[in-house]
Amino acid sequence: MPNPNKLDESELKFTKHQRSVEVPFVIYADFECILQDVETCFPQPSLSSTTNIQQHVPCAFAYIYSVHMIKV
Repeated sequence: MPNPNKLDESELKFTKHQRSVEVPFVIYADFECILQDVETCFPQPSLSSTTNIQQHVPCAFAYIYSVHMIKV
């Protein structure tokens, strides 16, 4: 487990919260998919090492548009 008190060189941490800007709205989106099996042949490692076994087929989506009222 990584140590939360010690940052790794590959990690970034946002510390200047006073420089952040509020946004007037936010959009949340979600897609739902059905997994369908894909007919495939045996892989040939000399040509490719990836074999598709399933395909994501979109079947539904939803989104919410939320407005944040700003006090003036």
